Amino acid sequence: MALYTVSSDLGSNNAEVTIIKAKLLAHFSSTYFGLDLTHELPQSLSEAVYIVKQSIEQFPPHSIHFILRQYQNKYVLFFYQEQILVVPDDGFCTMLFDDSLPAVYKIDTSFCTNIVTCVERIVQVFKTCNNDLVKILLHLLPTLDYMKKYPKRIGRFNRTLIEVDLLHIGNNDQIVFNITKNDFYNFISNKAYEIEVTPKTKITKIVDDPYSVNEYELHAWFNTAQYLELFMKIGRPAQLFNFGQPNERYNGSATPFKNLKIKIRILDKTEMDNLQITEISPDS
Repeated sequence: MALYTVSSDLGSNNAEVTIIKAKLLAHFSSTYFGLDLTHELPQSLSEAVYIVKQSIEQFPPHSIHFILRQYQNKYVLFFYQEQILVVPDDGFCTMLFDDSLPAVYKIDTSFCTNIVTCVERIVQVFKTCNNDLVKILLHLLPTLDYMKKYPKRIGRFNRTLIEVDLLHIGNNDQIVFNITKNDFYNFISNKAYEIEVTPKTKITKIVDDPYSVNEYELHAWFNTAQYLELFMKIGRPAQLFNFGQPNERYNGSATPFKNLKIKIRILDKTEMDNLQITEISPDS
């Protein structure tokens, strides 16, 4: 049985989530098994794309993914790694790709007045074509009229230093940054490096096994989505190192400044000779 998923920004306790799932289930239940990815999609488009992308890359071919926004009544359909995505026409499709974008098909939902009627229209497209992907593509018109937004590239200041933006903070306060494993190793090019989290806290090693590290230290690894992530097995690194979006509040009190970047620096021979490996812990 094939799979379909539904994601939204409605919040898990919103009754509309149940209504949407019921409408999808009524049509797909005989041939597809439905799953939720998340109903807590953030407003940040780059963060929402990251959350969806790291999930769907683990799904088998022919899966269908519905990504829904409460106040969006324009949707497009396209293929990604042999899967179908139905997403808002808000730049999501171009943000997902690092290279050329495949054909994009517009679903006429402009007359819909809320997210439920949008879902009804999307389901009607699949119903009309009896879930036949070839018929769906014949039924819909390819379009070049869609919103274009592109992933922010890593800021490079010179050959030995880059700054990397915060991308996502997870439920356990792990911090994800906008650099992939390939980009990281292409930059350091087999040279010694350090990741400057704060001026007093630097990491000089990427761990491969997050299960075998010291519980109370800050560590870096490439997560399942292959993005650089800082984590602690016991502790809340985003709070300890003051990372977050501006105007976020922790413990009910406003923090006037939040860290939004890290620095990755290639070390020269003098710096390597003077490098002292010490236990990495939050600044006091």
